[in-house]
Amino acid sequence: MERSLGILATDRTRSRTQSLLRLVPFSLTTLRLFLAPLTCLIALHGSAAWQPPYFALILTTGLLSDIFDGIIARRLGVATPWLRKYDSFTDLIFWVAVLGACWWLHPVVIRAHGLGLALLAGAELAEYTIALCRFGSPPAIHGYLAKLWGLGLFAATVALLVGGTGSLLPALIALGLIAQAECLVLLISARKAPVDVPGLIAGWGDAATGRRRALFLTVVVAVIVAGAQTWWLLRP
Repeated sequence: MERSLGILATDRTRSRTQSLLRLVPFSLTTLRLFLAPLTCLIALHGSAAWQPPYFALILTTGLLSDIFDGIIARRLGVATPWLRKYDSFTDLIFWVAVLGACWWLHPVVIRAHGLGLALLAGAELAEYTIALCRFGSPPAIHGYLAKLWGLGLFAATVALLVGGTGSLLPALIALGLIAQAECLVLLISARKAPVDVPGLIAGWGDAATGRRRALFLTVVVAVIVAGAQTWWLLRP
């Protein structure tokens, strides 16, 4: 009897500890939901003098929370499919708010890249539509190319909201379209909802080899896009 009670108490303690550990990455992810309306508020009512440092702080905080929520979740063993899908959902809300601020404060720059941004928006909408129709949940692929695009999104929005230049938008659009194309192919071809898939070619061979191939492809894409962006900036 005492042994049974001890086992029960241990199970309850373990369950409580697991719940508390899950709150750490969950809180980091939820932070971006609070940053989204704050971004819009600063864009609409903020003074032009102090908007850039506030945007720099918000974007950096959003990026760091996006990086470390996944790392901490994996280290603690609480990286559940639900948490990863919640992470994708908060990413969408946060970056839509950031892009809305870009449009409100720099409409001329956004209109100049309107076609590319519209294609990105359409690809994102298609990705969510396919994921919801096929698997009943939002996408949570988190591939290497998607992570690279997230870094590009950070760099381009910092350049625009803090530095006032849209020079990185062409590279962002190109990188985003490549990443979205990979996600769409994965969603269309997968038999079950793809969660935390390194890349389209990650399934060829064993897991470690697949990750290396996906990482290599991501580096190649990054070099090509960076080279094209450099040529675009330095062209006569």
